[in-house]
Amino acid sequence: MNNPPPNYPVQRALRVHLADAPPVVLRSDDGSSSSGRLEVVSLNGGLLSLARPRQQGSVVKLMFVTERGPVLALAEMLPALSWVHQPFRFLEFGLRAERALRASIESWINAARVETEWIERYRAAMVQQRAPRGKWLKRILTAAGTSAVGLGGVLYLLRHFR
Repeated sequence: MNNPPPNYPVQRALRVHLADAPPVVLRSDDGSSSSGRLEVVSLNGGLLSLARPRQQGSVVKLMFVTERGPVLALAEMLPALSWVHQPFRFLEFGLRAERALRASIESWINAARVETEWIERYRAAMVQQRAPRGKWLKRILTAAGTSAVGLGGVLYLLRHFR
């Protein structure tokens, strides 16, 4: 049995898909910079939407702002997934940046959980409302059909026994 390399955790960190992707700035050692959007993030890394992917293996300073504070980290760019999407992994961040990122991820996960619970409650309420309607509709249609057959029978008898 193969054991995972010691650099990689056995269990994946929780990832958050961000609906409103915050802007990100990437700075290289040579002084060049570019911007993009943060689409997915975890404590280990994430996925960026960039105008042009960076060189695989390049190390950049990654900066973005969360509701819990700014995050400034050293990151390694991984192989691009497409012309605009490129994953990265965090190499190092300061204590404040890690705390801000951890708190933001927890906040985003809790917000998603609350939204999911609300949607599930709404769906359950809709199912409960629909169930009685089906029974009543069936009863009404049965009664209408029976009445039509009975009325047809009466009209037939009246026509033939006059």
